[in-house]
Amino acid sequence: MQISRNKQVITIGSITEDLIFLAQESRILPGHSALCEKLMAFELGGKIPVGKIKTSIGGAGANVAVGLSKLGVGCRANVAVGGDDIGKKQRRNLQKLGVDVSLCQIVHDCETDRSVILVDPAGRDRVIFYNRDAGRKLKLKDISQWKTEWVFISSLTEGWENKLGQILKLRKERGTKVAWNPGRLQLKAGIKFLSPLLAELSILFLNWDEALELALSDRGFAEKYHQKAPAKKTVLKFLQSYGPKIVVVTFGRRGSIATNGYAYVKAPILSPRRVELTGAGDAYASGFLASWIRSPENLKKAMAWGMANSGSAVLYFGAEKGLLTLPQMRRKVNSVIMDALIEESRL
Repeated sequence: MQISRNKQVITIGSITEDLIFLAQESRILPGHSALCEKLMAFELGGKIPVGKIKTSIGGAGANVAVGLSKLGVGCRANVAVGGDDIGKKQRRNLQKLGVDVSLCQIVHDCETDRSVILVDPAGRDRVIFYNRDAGRKLKLKDISQWKTEWVFISSLTEGWENKLGQILKLRKERGTKVAWNPGRLQLKAGIKFLSPLLAELSILFLNWDEALELALSDRGFAEKYHQKAPAKKTVLKFLQSYGPKIVVVTFGRRGSIATNGYAYVKAPILSPRRVELTGAGDAYASGFLASWIRSPENLKKAMAWGMANSGSAVLYFGAEKGLLTLPQMRRKVNSVIMDALIEESRL
């Protein structure tokens, strides 16, 4: 059965032009904390060849919208572009990929956001340098009129506190379901400040560093684990105690884990080969959410779709090229993959 395109999702977040290249002659050095495990270094004053520079659409607001659209979910992207040629191109790209751009804002006195992404040739992990110009001016366009089943929120910048308040109001007044991957500014604010929205979430998406940072922002939790790192299950259980129905945490090469409060599910990676990791988390989120809309409450299937989508995305440079279509997803997620997911008892 095809996912109904009437089941709309509005994604809120960034759209960027990504410039991606292999960071030749880089050195990977040990970091200084659990939240900064490795560093990428270069010779100061050196001139370093990079080979071909790839260009791709990026930004979580755009990436998740494209991922959902390719999987048959009708989607609008509430993103902001500048009044430049890059902005025009990015709007056209979204339309070509099936995303409704009626909520895409043009900020004429700003430039479209851009990112420069350095990829480690060995491990294929990356460092992202980004600027936010048009993205800083993003508004929740006509939010009081939104009629949508789901809202997906990614990283927010200027005025993000007010935006979260508007989304919380939409959730309470219209019953809109909310999925969220908090950004740097939101994580820095801490779990107590974010608790009103966390209590209303349907799905909370985080990578392990984000999950750990959010949990440790609680003073009591941090004091309890100041000498030893908490176990993964402990972090999931603590985050869910703030109210999200589903908590999903990704670990890159080590797969992902999720809980609905009853089952605890572990999923392996589905692609041992990696070309470049930009957008892997967004691909996971769009795959997971598309499956959840199609098969509510089927946690194992949603994780399989998330892992399949992210496993395909990392086989290509850029966030969009490897995203699966619905027929491709159906072929990829079979009984063998489903059997690879391990469901454990209640937390």
